[in-house]
Amino acid sequence: SNVDRPAQRDGVDPIVPVYPDSLLAARLPGAVEVEFVVDATGQVRMDTFGVIWTTHPLLGQAVRRALPEVRFVPARRAGRDVAQVVQLAFEFLPDSGAVARKPKD
Repeated sequence: SNVDRPAQRDGVDPIVPVYPDSLLAARLPGAVEVEFVVDATGQVRMDTFGVIWTTHPLLGQAVRRALPEVRFVPARRAGRDVAQVVQLAFEFLPDSGAVARKPKD
């Protein structure tokens, strides 16, 4: 959807999913891309959460558990806050944990 300002995370703290123990113990890197709706109040609508792609299902579950606590500044269109679909990608690296990449526009 066309918006004047896309939804963006509210705050500077990174989203830090917990690296699944079994994958970390095996030192397996991985990645996941998820999508969800950020509503007009800046909350993640978890009922809209979906995994676009992943190298392992446990990674999607880790991101799903991390998102409910994350707040966003909602998207704006024509001077009003609106809901928007957001896509985020995460990279899981055994030496550094999980790293979120910039959301897609």
